[in-house]
Amino acid sequence: MAVRDLQDPEAAPYRARDLGLGGLFLLTERRWPVGMTRSLRVEHGSTSLSLSGRVVRVTRDGVAFAFIGLDEEERSAIRRLLVDLVYGGARLDEQRAAPRFATTSPVLWSWGSVQVRTTLADLSPTGATLKAAEPPPVDTEIYVQLPLLELRAGVPVVEEVQGSKARVVRHLRDGFAVRFHRPSEAFRRAIHAWEGGRAAKKG
Repeated sequence: MAVRDLQDPEAAPYRARDLGLGGLFLLTERRWPVGMTRSLRVEHGSTSLSLSGRVVRVTRDGVAFAFIGLDEEERSAIRRLLVDLVYGGARLDEQRAAPRFATTSPVLWSWGSVQVRTTLADLSPTGATLKAAEPPPVDTEIYVQLPLLELRAGVPVVEEVQGSKARVVRHLRDGFAVRFHRPSEAFRRAIHAWEGGRAAKKG
């Protein structure tokens, strides 16, 4: 998922680490001041959304924007983009032809220009195990993105996607294990939500 700054058309697109109805986080070395408003275009596949965002936080990893002036049509477009990102837009890992919502949780991981949608085998506050037919090399740094899901009338609805840097620590028979690197509070919240959902299923 790429994000372009429409006020700086010559700049290369930025990568979004997190995306939700409230805003997004850009992985960038640019440091716009808090309070500045930018015109952004979020691009994924054939989807392109032009949105206004205000800088609300600057960290060593990038810049957080809060969307401003969203109408219901734009909110619906973001929801559709989130669903497509999690369930349809990224390249599906070859080991699973479709996600099984009742027993597995979807996860996205990216390495360079490659983005893969697969499922979690395990998750903890410090790391995760991902299913993969062709895992990246050990010691590779990747990005892992977890969707925050809600079941509405039995249908999983994506509320937001949160991401974190991670390092591949070992290969497994049907996937690989990663250790998270400085996960954000929002990413830890996504882990907590995933663990809560798993506990509810076991109960």
